[in-house]
Amino acid sequence: MQIRQSNLLTQHLRSASVHSHKIGAPALVPDLVALSLIVDRRTHASKILHKLLKEWEIEQIVLRLHRDISTAAARPESQTGDVRDMLVAVMEGSDSARDSVSSGLHEANTGHTLLWVAGNRQLIVQRILELYDINTKKIAVELNLLPHGEDAMTPDSHYVIAADTGLPVSRIEELKEKVYAIVREIHSARFPYNDFLYTEYSEEDAESV
Repeated sequence: MQIRQSNLLTQHLRSASVHSHKIGAPALVPDLVALSLIVDRRTHASKILHKLLKEWEIEQIVLRLHRDISTAAARPESQTGDVRDMLVAVMEGSDSARDSVSSGLHEANTGHTLLWVAGNRQLIVQRILELYDINTKKIAVELNLLPHGEDAMTPDSHYVIAADTGLPVSRIEELKEKVYAIVREIHSARFPYNDFLYTEYSEEDAESV
């Protein structure tokens, strides 16, 4: 049986495949796909979560996913299996989700993948989404409000995944800045007389040193 899917979903399946090879964890392909979809704002999956959650909640989900995937990658059970078999499982799961909510649609998109992973209790991403009260019912409602043609809404653009993190390169710097700002605020509150680590210096100050 041939499963049709959006170009965006195909891109992310390929990215997850490459990343799973790099970390040696074929069993984590579905979670790597989910992580990739969530951080790419072009996808239906990302649009759905941005409808249901605040920006900082999505950032927390991404950080949790990245941490838990990194931890799980070191476990023997994550290092077994075949990447191709896991990719087929994601495609079949996405197609099954499409059948359940999008009658008449001939291809699965990233929203259907999100719907599938949110209902799969064996996945890391499912347990994390559950912490934020994200379930299949909520996803299905938002999915049906989106246009079916995912690719038509998202013109192709240069999309690079960093090999060491699995995050899009353009999002890593943005995430670093936000994490730095949060840490700085916590540090300043706890150590008000020891904030030299986070002191901002102007160019004039630097020249006078």
